[in-house]
Amino acid sequence: MGTEYAQSLDFEYDELWKRVVVKESRFGNRYDSLMDRMHKRDEFTKKYAWAIPTEEALEVIEKYGPLVEMGAGTGYWAYELRKRDVLIHAYDQYPPDGNDWTEAEIEQYYKDHQHPDKNWYHRGAPSWTEVLRGTPNVLKTYDPEWNLFLCWPPYDTDMAAYSLGYHRGEFICYVGERDGGCNGDRMFWRLIDRLYHEVETIDIPNWPGIHDYVTIYQRKNFGSRA
Repeated sequence: MGTEYAQSLDFEYDELWKRVVVKESRFGNRYDSLMDRMHKRDEFTKKYAWAIPTEEALEVIEKYGPLVEMGAGTGYWAYELRKRDVLIHAYDQYPPDGNDWTEAEIEQYYKDHQHPDKNWYHRGAPSWTEVLRGTPNVLKTYDPEWNLFLCWPPYDTDMAAYSLGYHRGEFICYVGERDGGCNGDRMFWRLIDRLYHEVETIDIPNWPGIHDYVTIYQRKNFGSRA
């Protein structure tokens, strides 16, 4: 599969699989094995990304540069694309770099479960490449030749829907589950259905219980837009 994420996963997940098989065959403890898988996935998603890139997937996305990524997290996909000389600007509301937490902030977070300028999930995880601070409204500053890249946009916020609203380009390179899955809210999928059509889909490795893909969407009647 080629990428650092996938190469690390090959070894780590093989070791995890062995532990799970031993546990389930000797003790039948499926709860513990599930916790092992969830812990390992959490470790990798914090360090790398929610989705696992492959050479094939990156080669397809490369064709649609230049790209603007919204919700880049650690910037791992942008890092892999930049290694392939793809021009991509990566943004996140809370970039990991500079995401160090003081003891007072941690204590306050346990009380309020929020912080105005920092992200709890990626605390202590450095960016793989430059990730700029920004929200979807920065997309309106880009010319139409820039296409949108979204990797695992959350289902419980309107970030993905607003990204579509501000996006001026022809294509969306989307990584995640389909409508009804873990990614994108209802408005996002309604806009996809109304304004775009699917060009191609590429399989990528999935974590257990996850069904994500790389899908390219093209805006309908792009050439006729004012």
